[in-house]
Amino acid sequence: MPLLERIRWGNLLTPVTVFIVGLAASGLASYQVARIAGEKDRDRIEHIFGQVHNAIEARLSTYIAVLRAGAGFVSSQDGVVSRAEFKRLVDQLQLATHYPGVQGIGFTARLTSGGGDPREALVQLGVPDLPLSPPGERDEIHAIVHLEPLDQRNQAALGFDMYSEPVRREAMERARDTAQPAASGRVQLVQEIDDQVQAGFLIYVPVYRGGSAPSTVEERRKRLIGFVYSPFRADDLMRGIFGSVPRRRADIAIYDGPISKGSDNLLHRSPDFSDEEPWGVEVRQMDVAGRPWYIQYSTRPAFELSSSRDLVPYVFLAGVLATLILAALAGAQVRAKQRADEAASASEATARKLEVLHATASRFSVELDPERLIQEITDAGRTLSEAQLGVFLHRPRAPGEAHRAPFAVSGARREQLTCLENASIEDVVGPEFRTGAVIRAADITNDPRFADSSLLNRVRLDEGPMRSYLAVPVLSRSGELLGGLLFGHARPGVFTQDDERSIRSLAGHAAIAIDNSKLFKASQEEIAARKKVEEEQKFLLDELNHRVKNTLATVQSIAAQTLRSSPEPAAFRKAFEARLIALSAAHDLLSRENWRGVMLHDLVERELAPYGLGEPERVRVTGERVWLPARISVPLAMAIHELATNAARHGALSTSQGRVDVQWGSHATAGGIVLSLTWRERGGPPVAPPKRKGFGTRMIERGLKYDLHGDAELDFDPQGFCCTITIPLPTQQAVA
Repeated sequence: MPLLERIRWGNLLTPVTVFIVGLAASGLASYQVARIAGEKDRDRIEHIFGQVHNAIEARLSTYIAVLRAGAGFVSSQDGVVSRAEFKRLVDQLQLATHYPGVQGIGFTARLTSGGGDPREALVQLGVPDLPLSPPGERDEIHAIVHLEPLDQRNQAALGFDMYSEPVRREAMERARDTAQPAASGRVQLVQEIDDQVQAGFLIYVPVYRGGSAPSTVEERRKRLIGFVYSPFRADDLMRGIFGSVPRRRADIAIYDGPISKGSDNLLHRSPDFSDEEPWGVEVRQMDVAGRPWYIQYSTRPAFELSSSRDLVPYVFLAGVLATLILAALAGAQVRAKQRADEAASASEATARKLEVLHATASRFSVELDPERLIQEITDAGRTLSEAQLGVFLHRPRAPGEAHRAPFAVSGARREQLTCLENASIEDVVGPEFRTGAVIRAADITNDPRFADSSLLNRVRLDEGPMRSYLAVPVLSRSGELLGGLLFGHARPGVFTQDDERSIRSLAGHAAIAIDNSKLFKASQEEIAARKKVEEEQKFLLDELNHRVKNTLATVQSIAAQTLRSSPEPAAFRKAFEARLIALSAAHDLLSRENWRGVMLHDLVERELAPYGLGEPERVRVTGERVWLPARISVPLAMAIHELATNAARHGALSTSQGRVDVQWGSHATAGGIVLSLTWRERGGPPVAPPKRKGFGTRMIERGLKYDLHGDAELDFDPQGFCCTITIPLPTQQAVA
């Protein structure tokens, strides 16, 4: 049979359709790439040209601002500026550094108006020997009097009458009459003294007598002193603006006025100007001090190399190649589908089993409840194997673990399986299940492996005793035995090798699902534990932050108050260290109790230990057991430290006969429980009220009042100092 007769036209429909659609998609993609590339190129051109245009405009505006400043300076001197003063002005501007491209800044003075001898004006300006050029008599002369920096080029321009040249004169008259900066047309500067001649132009700013510009044209012409101006060599100016850029992104050509084919009004053209047809060209107009410039911007050849338009043919070629591959794959897929259809018609039973496996696996992926999972596993296994009974048994019991009944039953009533109650896999199958082996028996009544198995032999189905038997282990990914699937049938020889493979595949899916269920449960427990840990960490950080801020505030206050009461650095250091040690001692006691609080007796003993606490005749401490919270402990410890320090320096502990009694107790009031602590000194030097209050007195009186809402009474009895402190206590922590 000829080959064409064996080709089915239906087989060609899909690959041909794929080829046509792919070819159309390739063309559309190429068109889109070309369109997007064009838009990107236009945006890039607009950005590049705009940057260059703005740079030129901004730089010229800066130069004009400098000329305005110079004009203001000359006007303030009524046009009489010495060469040294003008040089100092220009030197301060640092033209070469801050204003590259400027040839210099000069001042041209109006020497005559309506005839007269210009020498008289030169004498008044302090340059009587200035040579004037060109020679000859003129009604009005504007000579260059100053020009800085005075290099070789600018030296050649001194004395030149710019009003004698028509192009310059037009700009000067426009600047004079408008009182605004005015740019000249294209000229050859007087500074061109070598072969490297460049097109130039000048910008003039008028200077009027009296400072401000007159309001009328007639008055402006009358009061004109001269012009502050700058000569520009166009090529040098552009080089100063853009520098020596090695990779320019655009060429520019600047024309004084509308663009013409000749070069009469060409001011500047980029070096290495490309003669190739540019991809993008744009002409923009710029107003330069009242003079219109026309600037032609054009892209460089390198611009096209970076354009995405060159990718268009490659995109189309790649699309065609991908289309051919897809068409070939589509043809192969059609042929494969034909073979699959033929195989499917011959194995409907296998397809049904695969469908069951697929549906079960889909359920496994979303089901996380262990009981429902295992019941679905058991039901699916019974469907796949066409068994009359399906049972899921638990893993082997751990030592000491209670007996467990079958987890799931399918196809039978649970009372039919009373023989399997409290049984594990080892009880039913034996220890070989741990190795992952599958057990299949055509008839357990004739199989020697089950001769002694009383459990399986006692299983009764509705159709009679169980004969066919299939057991498949369910192993986790780590190899742990999770359980086992047992299936039975009253007829012998029901389960085949294909059934064994199907159930083994089901067991694999079941193991993953059970593992996922366990992982989900573990993850939920871990999330809960992490949240608890995070809450504890946040609480600890908040507590630490609070304590650190309080401690720093206390240290800051101690330092400030000690500094006020200590006239000498040595005294300040000694007192400050002692108070910090007292603060540290209180913190040490609190740290031992995790900052819950301290016993008042321990706090007092800790502060009085250096002052004779072990000698009853010197220091006596008595009082009930009182538990102090952390916020009360630190201020009270500092107060006791100040009392002890004062007693050792000036009070009872400063003599060998003196003694100190510290007593305290708590009592209930209408507002709650109040702690009352009394510090009493006897046998010391006579006591007199202090002339001024030191740090200790202020801290005891004010600190306890504001920090603890308490009170302190100081009694300067000549027989002995006495201090009574009362502090409200929290009810739940008042008395231990």
